[in-house]
Amino acid sequence: MNNTLKKLGCVFVKVMAILTLCFLLFWGGSLARIWILTNRHAHEFTYGYRQTRMLDDGLPDRIRVISYFEDKAIVYYSQRAGSRNELPRSGVGVLVTFSRTDSGWLLYSWEVIWSASGSADGFIWPLIR
Repeated sequence: MNNTLKKLGCVFVKVMAILTLCFLLFWGGSLARIWILTNRHAHEFTYGYRQTRMLDDGLPDRIRVISYFEDKAIVYYSQRAGSRNELPRSGVGVLVTFSRTDSGWLLYSWEVIWSASGSADGFIWPLIR
């Protein structure tokens, strides 16, 4: 019986290791895809956040292109105002959907994912799409 428990324990550990590895590979693939999309297309959306009127005048701290198609793109912007030591802390994270028109990328919809003021409760991380 003791030998059977050891075998079951080894099988369980192996299964958990394989599942963990699969999850990490899937997540890593998602992060790599977003990194590639951001490097290729972020310049197209550098000032697109202004259409939401949610972020301050300065550039966002972070721009991530989540998905990009010929006629539609989803971009994540975040901006943290002040330093981490300043109170009150402020900042916002916005997920913006753009649609391409003849005149360029136009705001289609947007959603506040997080806000330091507590006015949003969306979820974006971990980036698995």
